[in-house]
Amino acid sequence: MRCSRTIKLGILVAVTAFVGSFMSSSVLAQQQESLKELLQKARQIQIEPQPFKIELKIEGEKSSVQEGDSVRFVFRSPRKCYLTLLALNKDDNVIQLFPNEWHASNLVEADQDYKVPPEQSKFNIMIVPPTGKMEFVTAIASLEPIKTTQSAPATTKGKFKQFDKPRLFLKDLIGELGSKTEWSAAELSFWSDSPSPAPGSGQTE
Repeated sequence: MRCSRTIKLGILVAVTAFVGSFMSSSVLAQQQESLKELLQKARQIQIEPQPFKIELKIEGEKSSVQEGDSVRFVFRSPRKCYLTLLALNKDDNVIQLFPNEWHASNLVEADQDYKVPPEQSKFNIMIVPPTGKMEFVTAIASLEPIKTTQSAPATTKGKFKQFDKPRLFLKDLIGELGSKTEWSAAELSFWSDSPSPAPGSGQTE
């Protein structure tokens, strides 16, 4: 009997919440479009030059994964800093992967690997449908605490935190980062796909 616990990764991390379920469909569509625009802005935030470079990867250096695969994210900073690891999913939820239940503080030491989930945990982050698209995870690090990630309303979902108002959270985060000079960001993108049919299975595209 397998004793590991699993969180499922869809577009990014499939922890679901019905944000805005009380809204009419037209208003909800506008809210979702606005959030998508903010997500795009968040990915485009850059400073030149960055004062330090964050390393972010999937363990095993994978550039693509298949449905049913488990993934572990690994990050490292050359400087002691405050780091937050975020996943933005297709349901317009923003999930904080780090800090988390295993590592409550976002203060990380220089030149040390951090893994999500940790190797000693009996926990998986698993790829689930729908696949056939790019997945994105973002690390944001600063030499001073980022207040938005600490003060924004959020709900604990298993091992991780999910922000209650993702659109407002991203808007405030973008605004706060715009006022800082010593911060860096790294984005991890990888392709998720369905497993290939077994030879002789008779399945066709």
